[in-house]
Amino acid sequence: MLSRASARYRMARSVSDITLETYTVRSMKTYCSILRLFLAYTAYEATVKAAKELRIAGVEKVETNVVLHKPLSVQLRGNQRLKKHLLEHSTNKDLKEKLARFYGGSFDDLACVGYAIRSVFAHGDLTTTDIGMGLAGDRKLLDAVAQALLDYSDDVFTKCVQKL
Repeated sequence: MLSRASARYRMARSVSDITLETYTVRSMKTYCSILRLFLAYTAYEATVKAAKELRIAGVEKVETNVVLHKPLSVQLRGNQRLKKHLLEHSTNKDLKEKLARFYGGSFDDLACVGYAIRSVFAHGDLTTTDIGMGLAGDRKLLDAVAQALLDYSDDVFTKCVQKL
């Protein structure tokens, strides 16, 4: 499990650009940010599962583990298009409850937003216009969330290796 986490982490950290024929540069950049966040969440998920198996202190099951980050949470709450889209298209009951708490301002967990974006993207329910206007600020926010998930994963992965 730890080798899978490492491979996914490396891939998420390495994504810098994608090329899509017939797409505008702005759309490609926005899809790249969405893909980066998708991969970062899957790296986070694999890392948390491995850490749970190794009984790393402070790490919960993927479904209950959190990555708290108030400044990014505040910024995410400002993107009303993303909020509306995630609340409308997320189908998992627990996730919908977490998103409601997140958008209500009482829960600063980036993992639930990462999971929601991963899910709607993987199921084909997320396009570049669903996250905002595809502007640099929208992309930078997604990239910052991906970075926070990767930083958390890196820290937990280090703890896993130290335990081995």
